[in-house]
Amino acid sequence: RESCGGLQVAVCGSSSTHQQTLSDSVNHRFPMSASKLEKNIANLERRMREEFHLKLEEALRPCLERLEALEDKLSGNPVEQSNVQIAEKSPQVKKMLGDPVVPKPDESDLDEPESDASKIVPAVELQVKGEPADDAMEPVAFLETTWNLVLVLGHAGVGWIDVLIAWLLLFASAGMQISFVGIILNPFFLGEPFDDRQIETAENWRRSVAHDHTYLDLAQTSLTARVCNGDGSLIISTDQAALIQQINNFLGLKPHELEATGFRYGILMAMLCILLWCLYLCNEFRLIFLSLEAVAQIPRSKTTEIHDGRFKTISHARFWTYCLLRFLRACIAAALLYAGVLWLGYTTSISDLILNAVALGAILEVDEMVFSALMPKKLQLKVQDLEAIKVQYGRMRSQVESLCILAILGGLLAWPWFTIVDPLGKTMELVKQAHCGGHQDFVVGLNEDQKMTVGFMSVPFENSTGQTLTQLAIDDFIWREDESPATYITFHRDIRRFQRYRTQPMKEASMEHSWCADFDGFFADGNNAFSEFSDIADYYRPYLMSARLGLGFTDNASCVSMQHKCDDEDAQLLRYVCGRTCCTDPLRSPWYKVPQKGCPAACLADAARGVSGTVCQESNITMNPTWHKFWDHYPQVLSAELGLDLADNSSNSVAARVLEMVNVFKTYGCPALNISRYSMEVVMSTKWCAGYEELQAPLAPFCPVTCGCTNLTDPSQAPAGCPEYCNAPCEDQTFPPINEEVANCADGAALGWCVADEWVQVCPKTCGACGA
Repeated sequence: RESCGGLQVAVCGSSSTHQQTLSDSVNHRFPMSASKLEKNIANLERRMREEFHLKLEEALRPCLERLEALEDKLSGNPVEQSNVQIAEKSPQVKKMLGDPVVPKPDESDLDEPESDASKIVPAVELQVKGEPADDAMEPVAFLETTWNLVLVLGHAGVGWIDVLIAWLLLFASAGMQISFVGIILNPFFLGEPFDDRQIETAENWRRSVAHDHTYLDLAQTSLTARVCNGDGSLIISTDQAALIQQINNFLGLKPHELEATGFRYGILMAMLCILLWCLYLCNEFRLIFLSLEAVAQIPRSKTTEIHDGRFKTISHARFWTYCLLRFLRACIAAALLYAGVLWLGYTTSISDLILNAVALGAILEVDEMVFSALMPKKLQLKVQDLEAIKVQYGRMRSQVESLCILAILGGLLAWPWFTIVDPLGKTMELVKQAHCGGHQDFVVGLNEDQKMTVGFMSVPFENSTGQTLTQLAIDDFIWREDESPATYITFHRDIRRFQRYRTQPMKEASMEHSWCADFDGFFADGNNAFSEFSDIADYYRPYLMSARLGLGFTDNASCVSMQHKCDDEDAQLLRYVCGRTCCTDPLRSPWYKVPQKGCPAACLADAARGVSGTVCQESNITMNPTWHKFWDHYPQVLSAELGLDLADNSSNSVAARVLEMVNVFKTYGCPALNISRYSMEVVMSTKWCAGYEELQAPLAPFCPVTCGCTNLTDPSQAPAGCPEYCNAPCEDQTFPPINEEVANCADGAALGWCVADEWVQVCPKTCGACGA
């Protein structure tokens, strides 16, 4: 009794240890699923059995040795023979421990007699009956889902109301999942597929709207450039802009890139989400097949017997009903797999991929959520009490199953890659090329009368970062706190006047007032000439300020300080506000000195009448810098105004004739106008002497003799373009006495007033300013 007293302690101690391990597993702070809990319980059971056998063997060995010695003493047999006869003399021990095994003695004890019975220790081998040593047992738990309801109905002790509700919940959960599948596969839910129709839509947009001149912004950039470069201020074509942004994010493209050359984030995210969804469904199919295999191990009979959650038998009707439900569940899972892969594969927004994957996971768990939230509690407890059924897993089965799962998973990934995801990426590239490929920076409009398409090269988007004149004018007025007039905007009191002045041509504006002045004189300190016309001064102030700002001058720049810009192509507003400085000199460069280019008609009339010192005669014009400047600008003006390409210098080209004419006039001057080949402009076929009202003032002031403007008996017969001062009678004007000293032109000349231009205009004859 003393030797065997430790048996109870050892076995109980082992049991308490594993009970504590099980308690720790159950009471762990992290929740554990039913199937995982069943597996842990099975592992603990196996470990307890093995440890129990070891402890039992260790505790029984002293007792068996003493029992063996006692039997030998009573029977008079030698101790050496007792090891072989233990099993025969003690059938109870043999039944408990198995056949004894004599351990091999150590080499150090070979020469010594084995007379001590305490050295003879039988080896005990214990094995759990019915469990192959090399095969693992997989406990298959019955999960808390509506699909397992059929296993406990009729054995849960519930009323007919709970049974009815349970069946309704089973069909409702299945119907919900089937409905989700139908909705996902519906074309109205999936939307239009991202295929060649998207390319056609992009091409139609590019041909119809993208290059319409109507949609130029204030920076003069085309709609195409703004859409393709992600302009956030768009109010039209926002769908196209959002699509381009999605493609850029999905393929990892920059705004100017049309093909993906680097890492495609959206493609990787789509495949990862599809892989995650396939893993969900692979686990679901595995659980379905394991549950069928587990239920198939239950003996079948006419009735179902369940004792303490363990199936003794299962009826044929219940078994086949459960198989049918498992098959229906597998069909729903397969449909969900197909619908989910399509949905994820056709998702073009990288931010929606993860949300869609999570939504699919929720759809797959509808049956579990319905069971947990709505199933009658007594049925829930009955399903939870079902004991897991162990399924044997051999080495070969495990390997074959692993290979099959990998092969199926590889096929499930290859299918969307080759048929959906990779073609989607290529289609996206083609769609962006259709939207943004080729030339972006141009707009067109249709001339309805001529049925001719007219184009304009717009400003590239990357060059429009600086503000235009209109944008600066808007910024200046938006945050104006006082009630002072706008600096750069001229406002009108009604919409009709607004529309009129918004579309008013420069020619009409240049001819609407009959006076010639520099607008900066309206605001000069001490100038009272326009004090009675302050409203007019306020009206024209934005014109002057806009001219200064547009050419990069300060707000107080004068017309005299800006006059070197008068001959520039884009200085039409400067010529308009500084007409006296820019347009009254008849010997200034004739380019752009016409009403269409900003010169007021009143100022051009003053130029025709002549100013102080203007003489109607020809000089050595070839030495005049203004003459050379005029002809040097001739090719540039043709290129800018008429869009001609003068790079071709072949003998028959327009460029060759233009360059020839430039060289002739710079060399020979006015006499070249008498040659018929050079008397007319090359492209517009207008006479140089008469000028071209759209672009150029007459050359007659430079060549009055050659152009036939002098020695005319009838001034009314003067050729077109001739200045009035060449044939106007040179007489002094009459005026009342100015003071006691000056009563006529002679008095003023005597006092030296002829040095003033104003006096020369009044008394040209006396001051010697008449032409020959």
